[in-house]
Amino acid sequence: MRKLDASIVPSDFNPKKHVLLVVEMESLRGSAKKNAKVNRMMDEKLKEYYPYKYEIVSLKDIRPDNPKYADTSIYKYAVLNSLNSVEHTTYTTVNFPNGGQHTMSPSANTTYITYRFLDRVSKKEYGESSKSAWIKTSIQAFANAIIKAKNL
Repeated sequence: MRKLDASIVPSDFNPKKHVLLVVEMESLRGSAKKNAKVNRMMDEKLKEYYPYKYEIVSLKDIRPDNPKYADTSIYKYAVLNSLNSVEHTTYTTVNFPNGGQHTMSPSANTTYITYRFLDRVSKKEYGESSKSAWIKTSIQAFANAIIKAKNL
């Protein structure tokens, strides 16, 4: 696992006091639809690695005009996520016995996940967690950064 960067955690965030609002992941395809399978996996991994209170919510839920989460003494922080897809291409040239050549370029996409805190009062966004292509490692690294920052 990569080095944990505790500086991404707000100094006044208290996981024993604050309920962390974790914004659900949307579909990578650019639609505003939530990705139910990924959100289920994210919830499972949060339960496994983050032993404090959290709620998975929509992006609309964290707006200041939402009365359900209006008490910022409890719901001060939200966690935003980013999905970034990177295409990897490798060029391979095949030489034929008759002297001909054919170049192929198979490609694959890797989606990286990062998380960052949002202070819902000041609207300040903090630095991103280290990127990972896996829900498990991304959640684990983010939870461990919080635990390290708060000496828990």
